[in-house]
Amino acid sequence: MDSVPYEFIERTIVLASDPRRFRPSPFASLSGHWGRYAESYEMTEKYELIIWLRTYSDFLCFAHQRGTRVRIEELLQKKHTWLVRLEMRGTLLFNHLENVPWESMSTLAQIQELQRLLRRSNGITTVNVGTLWPRDDPEITDILEAIPRILAMNLEVEDLSSVSSIVEKHVQQRCLKAIPRILAMHLEVEDLSSVSSIVEKHTRRRCLKGLDFEEPIPRIYFPLVHQFLEKTKFLYFRGGFRAEEEDLAKETMKLIVANIKERILGLKWVYLRASSSVLEEFKKELEDVAERWPGRLSIAGTVRQVCPPVNRWQRWPLGGPRRFPAVPTPPIHIFVMLEDSCKNNK
Repeated sequence: MDSVPYEFIERTIVLASDPRRFRPSPFASLSGHWGRYAESYEMTEKYELIIWLRTYSDFLCFAHQRGTRVRIEELLQKKHTWLVRLEMRGTLLFNHLENVPWESMSTLAQIQELQRLLRRSNGITTVNVGTLWPRDDPEITDILEAIPRILAMNLEVEDLSSVSSIVEKHVQQRCLKAIPRILAMHLEVEDLSSVSSIVEKHTRRRCLKGLDFEEPIPRIYFPLVHQFLEKTKFLYFRGGFRAEEEDLAKETMKLIVANIKERILGLKWVYLRASSSVLEEFKKELEDVAERWPGRLSIAGTVRQVCPPVNRWQRWPLGGPRRFPAVPTPPIHIFVMLEDSCKNNK
């Protein structure tokens, strides 16, 4: 097995690793470079990083290992480090964390030190970028560019073009389930052209798994929404509609029902909630499916904010949405979450 190039061996072990796994790597029992590298990889120091953007030129960071603070300079002294998760948010979302012992990143030297640490990460990283990320802050973009391998990216930026180079970088690197596999997108951009090509690309690759709209879906998004629901094996969709858009909501529901029926044999379960006005005419057809495969389908009409069962929500793929924002429910809403069986989860 040592005839295999070292670069391929190391890349395979890195991309097949899971930060949530605590048992020894299955590669550690192999001989040669496979076993040696797997054993050294097990000694890697895992950490998570939170970045709090206060202004365009001033931000703070907090690195921790399972909640225990660790300083950037301490991590730089470690031989092997792995950035498991990066959370980047703005002032409004982190006001309740003012007492956290943040490290200031207000000078160029401090920013370069942080970038050096990120470049040394030898694992795959989940990145969450919040809605309050400044559009044109070059330091922040440089920090994201320093991450070697991204497993999943939850984008909530206003201008997706600001991260397009980062997306393309990880598309080219073919990082496992990541970018090039965007698992979920939270869409709040005003200019559809900035996201349409990315949505279309990852729809064609059958790897985009979730779309999330907090408020009523703008009409310009409907072609993308329909393409997503019709052509992907999605795992998550949430969308709202205005009262006068009932026909569009019903058309969307038709696509969801057709997708579920086509995939039902490969699904562990389906959790579907929608406003009664759009669900009733499809409920009978869905209940027929439920009778044939009992326990696999849960459907209901509801007039309140929809929220999935906690135990199922915790099984959402790494990097997927973590919670529902506290926003009013649109007049008409549709929420669906699915889980593939293991053999079909591709």
